[in-house]
Amino acid sequence: MDETILLVFMYVLIGFIVVLTILGILLMIFLKVILSALSRITENLQNEETEETAEQDEETAAVDDGQEPEQQTEPEPEPQDEENGEEVSATQDEEETEPEEETEPEQEILPIDATQESDEDESAFVTEKHERIRYDRSCMAKICQMKNETKSWYSELKNELLSYENVKSRWSWRYETFRLRKTNVARFMARGKTLCLLLATQPSDYTDTKYTVEDVSNNVTMADTPTLYRIKSVKRVKYAKEMIADIMKKNQAFMNPKHMAKDYFMPYEGDMTLMKRGLVKRVVNNSTRKYKIEEINDDEDSRTDD
Repeated sequence: MDETILLVFMYVLIGFIVVLTILGILLMIFLKVILSALSRITENLQNEETEETAEQDEETAAVDDGQEPEQQTEPEPEPQDEENGEEVSATQDEEETEPEEETEPEQEILPIDATQESDEDESAFVTEKHERIRYDRSCMAKICQMKNETKSWYSELKNELLSYENVKSRWSWRYETFRLRKTNVARFMARGKTLCLLLATQPSDYTDTKYTVEDVSNNVTMADTPTLYRIKSVKRVKYAKEMIADIMKKNQAFMNPKHMAKDYFMPYEGDMTLMKRGLVKRVVNNSTRKYKIEEINDDEDSRTDD
């Protein structure tokens, strides 16, 4: 009996020692984490105090040297220039220039000779020059840089137009024009990344029909082809062929049985390559604004503060 009680007591004692050991380990881990966190917080506070002290020292040194401490100023808004209204074109049958990609205006500040001022006037004049650069792309360049699917539609419709007798095409800067003998019957042009077909028919002829056309008769360069049809899908390619057939029928044009279809697909080319070929022009618009800079003396400064 005594031996049993002794064994139970030993087991309880061993269990108690194990529990104490585990608790001690957990306490050590907890203390280690707390000390590490406190150490990081202390370092951050010390770094902030050091930075503040350094800034104060710099300001004090600047004041001692007779200089004002640097202050951050917000950037002044750039004056915007109005674009030159002139349009760069290759032929007289061009439309109004569409907005093209622009680069950020480069600024160059150049001093100019000030006029003779009185002793009391300590003003000066500077000019600020701005350059606005854009790239004027020809019709061929725009079609060349379209999606492959759009260029396939272009090739298909061009073959459709040239399949009629006495129809010939001619490129200008803004259009590719198709003539039946001496009459313009159709044009290709680009608006953004969309291929557009201009037809020599009145837009009112397609009112309340499946053909969604636009009236561009108010544009002088497109007055002879006032109906604009945007080619944006295979279905519209089919509709465009039907419209071409109607116009050719009105002009008594017939299909050429000897016509051989060609591939007019144009591989993509970048702006630099197209510039070398003369299909893209770099246009720079300059404008100059003149500013007057005046000094504020101590008396004016004090009145401003009041």
